[in-house]
Amino acid sequence: MNSDLTGIVGFTADETGILLVTSVGANAERLVEVNLRTGERKILGEDSNFDVTGVMINPRTSTLEAVGYDKERMTWIFTDKGIQADFDYLRTIREGDIWIRSRDRSGTIWLVKYAATNSPTTYFLYNRSARKASFLFSEDPKLENTVLAPKTPIQFKALDGMTIYGYLTLPPGVPARGLPLVVMVHGGPWTRDEWELDFPVQLLANRSYAVLQVNFRGSTGYGKAYQNAGNLEWGGKVIQDFVDGKNWAVAQGLANPKRVSIMGGSFGGYATLAALAFRPEEFSCGIAINASSDLNLLMATMPSYWTVSRARFEMRMGKDPEFLKQISPLTRADQVVSPLLLIHNANDVRVTKEHSDRMAAALRERGKDVTYMLFPDAGHVSAGIPINFLRRWAAIEAFLGKHLGGRVEPPGENEKWEALLK
Repeated sequence: MNSDLTGIVGFTADETGILLVTSVGANAERLVEVNLRTGERKILGEDSNFDVTGVMINPRTSTLEAVGYDKERMTWIFTDKGIQADFDYLRTIREGDIWIRSRDRSGTIWLVKYAATNSPTTYFLYNRSARKASFLFSEDPKLENTVLAPKTPIQFKALDGMTIYGYLTLPPGVPARGLPLVVMVHGGPWTRDEWELDFPVQLLANRSYAVLQVNFRGSTGYGKAYQNAGNLEWGGKVIQDFVDGKNWAVAQGLANPKRVSIMGGSFGGYATLAALAFRPEEFSCGIAINASSDLNLLMATMPSYWTVSRARFEMRMGKDPEFLKQISPLTRADQVVSPLLLIHNANDVRVTKEHSDRMAAALRERGKDVTYMLFPDAGHVSAGIPINFLRRWAAIEAFLGKHLGGRVEPPGENEKWEALLK
């Protein structure tokens, strides 16, 4: 169940070898040089707990300049001291993670990108010879003078002692004590949350919520052991990670334990349903978007283009029908006690709307508090037409305001969502 991964980066400068990013023989993906004649291997970059996620190679000479790891933030380990000196200077220009987006043929002029969590992405033109960076443009100039909430890397110990990573965003201008908290769960689950400008998180912070993003076991980027720790634990330790994250925020004095929501889409939607069903006393309410409520149904309706990845689901989620039934929230609908907002897109072929249809019916049969919205013109990944995005978030804002007490802005004409109730 190691799930070793390998990808080719390119050839060495003398074209006698290739550079690979691979996890074969190691916990985390590392950068390895392989001699094509002898098969000899040389490790060029590795971290025992974090995968290599970036490799910086000179496009003209093909020499290695830096190896990057997506830790709390993007971290570059430089093999070229000149490039390191350039980055040291560029860090004095603007806060954010730095990326070289393009270079001229001489390597003297760079197009540099700055990405941060509380400011829009910006681009500078950098002259290495003159050591001077000139501002080019911002992706969203209107946000340059807007107060946005910074995202802070955090970590905590899970119930079983495992270190879990994540990010905390606090509402600006509000005392960081006893806040309403939203635990936001990423999809996948084989992906992760990043240190980046996150507009849904900013919206929630603007409405006075603290936001906790937990890179639960099973998330990627932290090596094989971290990801494999989530195998067959979708309804178990994975859900406990969210509870432990919430308890950490409460223990820090940041969150009010009586005003905590869990929300997410796709796998995050499943996790929301599972948390409300399997840990019914832990969360005040939940928001599940395109959520799977029945994992046997998920396997039975898996689209054809998922066929190759079916084995991955079986390895990480499970494949025994009885086991999948046990970790399906639909089978525990009677245990749900907290209000739920269900949102589904009718054209979703990955997680069909039958999941939400069944969950809403099961909850209503038992007299539970469930609000169900169905968008008729959207698929799995996006909200479809732009107006859907506005309506979705207007409904989320109203739901959280009702159950957690955060600020609510009355919906505009294009944000009214009541007609989508099912």
